[in-house]
Amino acid sequence: MKASLRIKNNNYYAVLSFKEEDNYKQKWVALGIPARNNKRRAEVMLEAIKRDFEESMKSPKDLSKILFVDYLKEWLYKKKPFVEITIRSDFL
Repeated sequence: MKASLRIKNNNYYAVLSFKEEDNYKQKWVALGIPARNNKRRAEVMLEAIKRDFEESMKSPKDLSKILFVDYLKEWLYKKKPFVEITIRSDFL
């Protein structure tokens, strides 16, 4: 798999090129950061996206072979660094 940075509409995008079955495909992911003075930040985000995508490609294709609770535990473990806990006062 190859990963590269592209600039479109003055914003960085991560472009992932990979082979799925017999076809080559590309996936564009908007990084949400402006192109000006943010190249290093975009490169760091590109590496993280590439690593996450490669891990997701390694997961079993037949999800019927794993328990739902095991899938949720793995998903929560992977997403934990990207979310934060918030407490809404209207629920207290």
